[in-house]
Amino acid sequence: MTKSASWRRLGSVPPAALAPTRLETHYAAQIPAALGIARARPEADFGHHALAWDARERALVSAVVPAKRPYRAGIRFSDRTLLLLEDKGGEATRIETLALAGRTIREGLAWLSRATAQLSREDETALALPEQELPAHPLAGGARFGKVQADASAELEAWYSDVAEVLGRIRESESASPVRVWSHHFDLDTVLALGGERTLGLGLSPGDEFYPEPYLYVLPSSVREDAEPPQLPAPAEWRTETWTGAVLRGSEIAKLPETEQEGAVEGFFRTTASILRPLVGRAS
Repeated sequence: MTKSASWRRLGSVPPAALAPTRLETHYAAQIPAALGIARARPEADFGHHALAWDARERALVSAVVPAKRPYRAGIRFSDRTLLLLEDKGGEATRIETLALAGRTIREGLAWLSRATAQLSREDETALALPEQELPAHPLAGGARFGKVQADASAELEAWYSDVAEVLGRIRESESASPVRVWSHHFDLDTVLALGGERTLGLGLSPGDEFYPEPYLYVLPSSVREDAEPPQLPAPAEWRTETWTGAVLRGSEIAKLPETEQEGAVEGFFRTTASILRPLVGRAS
């Protein structure tokens, strides 16, 4: 496929070197997530707990809070800045911003609480950090966000921006959930509905305890007991330890010329989903 104009080269910073920036950004994302959890309109699939990639703001943004002036919050990757945005029918206008460098996560949450006071009702639910276990980091104990590493932040942003666009194209022809980022695992995904309780999750993890680098995955809700291990085209891998699914490591994508990366990402998702569909069983 021809590279789209918005595609950004992946691999300018080695994928395994992104962990420090990824961890701080993961913690920063808890702040806008807190707004959606507390005040956005509840959704049956808990979508109001999630964040979405906003290409215009180049940020992860929360679900919209209904109000006289509807609003949402976001975290911009490039400078790790909190955004308070007025939502005008899908178009966002910045109201206030706060750079997190040198501040604690609770100071960021306190700022968002004060900044939204002008928009919220007097009885609005107070903001609180999500109660979920995150990767260990000094920020959890009250440490301050460090100085932003510009190259690593831009690289992490490129992973989310690029993959969000690809997943958005794929879901157009599928029965699928919106492309979302879940603040717990910090992964970006869409879930394809295959009928009944059968699903395939297509997504990006920015790195975790399983792989110390960004990776793409296709995750079946379950695999039929009689299914043979799928034959995936290299360099995709079939993983069965702890969880079962197909993986393409970011370091493999980073090796490719820029003109081939987008096709490789989209090809992995489409080809792997096609191979795995017949193998997906009903959840037990």
